[in-house]
Parts: sequence; C-alpha cells; structure tokens
Amino acid sequence: MLLDERGFFDCNQATVGIFGCRDKREFCTKHPADLSPPLQPCGTDSMKLANIRIRDAMEKGSNRFEWMHKRLDTGKPFPAEVLLNSMELDGRRVLQAVVRDITERHEMANMLRESEQRLKSILDAVQVGVMLVDAESHAVLDVNPYALNVIRLEREAVLGRKCHRFVCPNEEGDCPISDRGMQVVRKECEVLDGRGGSVPVIKTVAVQEIGGRRVFVESFVDITDRKRAEEEKSDLLQRLQSMLDNIPAYMFLKDTDGR
Repeated sequence: MLLDERGFFDCNQATVGIFGCRDKREFCTKHPADLSPPLQPCGTDSMKLANIRIRDAMEKGSNRFEWMHKRLDTGKPFPAEVLLNSMELDGRRVLQAVVRDITERHEMANMLRESEQRLKSILDAVQVGVMLVDAESHAVLDVNPYALNVIRLEREAVLGRKCHRFVCPNEEGDCPISDRGMQVVRKECEVLDGRGGSVPVIKTVAVQEIGGRRVFVESFVDITDRKRAEEEKSDLLQRLQSMLDNIPAYMFLKDTDGR
C-alpha cells in the first residue's frame, strides 16, 4: 500500500482482503489508525503512535515494527508486522507499507511459552534433579530446584559450567550415550556438592532434540538414605555372622541321651 501525510492513496488486492474492506476505494479513505484498535498493546493511542511511526520512516528512510490492526468488516484485531519504506513518487515523498498478518506466529509463540511454563512448573515440583546439558560442549543449559538443592549451589553457579563439575566427575568428556542416538542410560554415580562432599545418586541420561539442538537430559535422585540403610544392613549381617562364628560348636550338639 502507498500513503502520504494525508493517508492511503493506493493498495493491492491482498490489502483489501487482509483488512476486510469492500474494495480499494473504501480502504483508501482510511487512516492507519482507522484500521487499528483505539490503543496499541503498549497503551499508547493508535492515532498518535501511527503518526510517530510514519514520521520516523519519513525521516530515517524505513521503519519496521509490530502493530495491532483490525478488520473493518468484523472489527476483529490481529497482530501484524509492518515495514515502511520512504520513496519518491512523481516528485513527492511517500511511504510504501508492507503489512503481514502474524496471528499464526503469535499463536505458536504463545503455545510455546505455555508449554515452557508447564514444563517449568513440573520440573520445579518434581522430586528429581534435572539438568539439560548441551551435547557438544557439555555445558549446563538449565537446572531445576531439586538438583540445586542436592548440589548445594545457586543457579548462577551452575549454568554454563561443564556438567561433569557436578555429576559423574570421573567421566569428564565421556558421556556414555554420546554416540548412541536416542538410547537411555541408567546407573549409580555421585554428585559433587558445593561444600566439597559427594552425594550418591541414581542417574538417568537421555538424548533429545530441543530447538534444533542436541541435548542430554540428565536426571538423578539422591539415594543417600538407601545407601545408609544398605550399609547398616551389611554391618548388621557382618556382626551377626561374627557372633555365629564365635559360638562354640558344642552348643548346637545334643548328647547321646538327647539332652
């Protein structure tokens, strides 16, 4: 579409369709603000902000921005990407405007944002440590609260660091599934904490494609209590065996009279 300081004076047929106009003549009677809700999402009056965008494009030669437009036939608003380019036509300065309906893009972005929020809520609530690790650099991309509680560090101290500084320190640079596609590996190992100690865990590693990036999803559960119970059981069995070994054999035998 083409416009000057008085408004639109020409457009293509796609413009008529996107704004729900009857024809070009109807469209060319409108100011950009007439094709917009009263206020933009930022809270600014559409007429005032449209004039600012037009002035900036005239002065700078071009201006690209997002804008909330509306259809004339239904009054339904829709998000748009707008590109204004200044040009000279018949000896006067005018603007060529290109408007693209980006409703689908916004809907996809909203869906992605909602999915990320749901995932974050799950990771924050689950009693399992989770680290997302870049498969190439082994740098930690994200970590949930349970994992931070186990390793006793703040989030900022973990993000961007090599995961082997915290999990499986004896396997640095040697992830067991780095060349195994989408397989899952589960094993016992240890996690180093921020106080110089270690915590026994059961770790599971899987590979996922996230945003076009290959990512290791490392999850682990603190098994300190289980290990302690196993050690206590083993110690009890050893003491019991020692007691049995030291009991004289005759105490288990009867004499010939059955006594």
